[in-house]
Amino acid sequence: MMGISTRGHLSAFLLMFLIAACQLTETSLHEPEVIEDIDPEQAVLKAHMPDGGMYIFEEQWSIETTGENGDTTIVSGEAEKYDEERELIEESQVELDVGDVALFETNKVVSNPAVAAKTIITVASLGVTAYCAANPKACFGSCPTFYVPEEDTTRLRAEGFSHSFLPSLESRDVDMLYHFQPHDRELDITMKNEALETHVVRHVDLLAVPSPENGRIFKDQENRFWEVSHRTPPVECQSPGKECLAKLQEYNDREWYGSAGRESLDEQEEIVLSFEPDFDANAILIAGRHTLLTTYLFYQSLSYLGEDAGQWLARLESGDNLMQHTEVTRLAGLKVQIKTEDGWEEVDSITEYGPLAADIHLVHLPEINSDDAVQIKLQAAKGVWRLNHAALARTGQKREPESIPPHRAEPVAGGFDDALHSLLDPEKHLVTLPGEDYTLSYRLPEAYEEYDYFLDNKGYYIEWMRREWTEETEPEKFIELILDSSTVFERLARDFGEVEDEMEDIFWNSRYERRD
Repeated sequence: MMGISTRGHLSAFLLMFLIAACQLTETSLHEPEVIEDIDPEQAVLKAHMPDGGMYIFEEQWSIETTGENGDTTIVSGEAEKYDEERELIEESQVELDVGDVALFETNKVVSNPAVAAKTIITVASLGVTAYCAANPKACFGSCPTFYVPEEDTTRLRAEGFSHSFLPSLESRDVDMLYHFQPHDRELDITMKNEALETHVVRHVDLLAVPSPENGRIFKDQENRFWEVSHRTPPVECQSPGKECLAKLQEYNDREWYGSAGRESLDEQEEIVLSFEPDFDANAILIAGRHTLLTTYLFYQSLSYLGEDAGQWLARLESGDNLMQHTEVTRLAGLKVQIKTEDGWEEVDSITEYGPLAADIHLVHLPEINSDDAVQIKLQAAKGVWRLNHAALARTGQKREPESIPPHRAEPVAGGFDDALHSLLDPEKHLVTLPGEDYTLSYRLPEAYEEYDYFLDNKGYYIEWMRREWTEETEPEKFIELILDSSTVFERLARDFGEVEDEMEDIFWNSRYERRD
């Protein structure tokens, strides 16, 4: 991701926008069965459909109960119909059967209803996830989660496009299924929406790459696939105050991590890895995931914007990609450096945003030609990374993967039956709401045991604002984050330090489950 540039231009834009923004009083989400309790005097009613489309009734809408037994509820009125890409299809008189609607959203009176009606985020009460109430910025969230069969259970082994929080930021995410060992040609992966988010998924394919003899396939930062037959774990690991060697020698669920900076969130920490002299190595493998620090900072940024956040993100979507320039991205990277005769040389930086599932990255190194131990330094902001493996490696041939789309996509909880068509059509998306799960089935190559597998997914998500966040609305503090991040980082270091120890427990216990 990019760092801050042209700060004067960006801050001037933000100041003008915040002054001119329309004030959205309140946005509420409603399950369809409570539609009769909604006041028709609301300025705007939005009906979210299971296929991702949406109807907007801006005025003169009504609710009527019909049917022989009075068991059919109809919402009618003049409405704009939008597809899942939020492109206007038509405006006409509409009658909607409430049973066909996934979710209703209402906006109270605003100074500009047309702007509020098209806001791209919503506000939800945390009542549905009691754990969140203890710490609203520890709520579970991070895009689609993918559960893969291992032995007699399934494990969370991949997550999708964690930084793509707007349609314009739609991106591809490829995760290695390192621990997956197939036992037959059929593979079922469970895709879940466990957060208060709308997930918009373009595809979820499996990539299969033939493994080299006595080796495996790994991907680099550019999603290129390389044969690796030679791997060497570190023999020494130096980290101030924390033992790290045992947790990095094998790729398992043991993780090395530390606490965030107590004086400032941008305080740095380093790990120095030492390897035996190795004339064959030309890469290093690093496995890890984020802690919840960047999630907390993203949620805090939305809290500062409060009720202005919807319009601010809408303006971002129109082309002003301000969020890419915030300090959230600056804290995300893991710098990889190698010791040379002239000192430490930076070779790459890993920016993997997800806090849910570890992934393994191949970073290319300059050719090593020394009888001395090889030293690699990993540097990042304190408390941002959880690391669980590192090894020197020698890459061989670059290989091209075979892409395997799902041949079946069945809803497990919620969702709709035509999901497979949406995943196979490159012009469509599969839209999932909180608590919806799908089983995605793949047919592996005939010699299935001779491949390494990767999950290839693409899409974006829409964060649902939490009403509790809007209680901290202070746009000037967001401006301060842009203009004087050091001051904000010092203040937030104290705030984060007070909740850091309990965040993991709250986060994992606040996953949203559908209650049918």
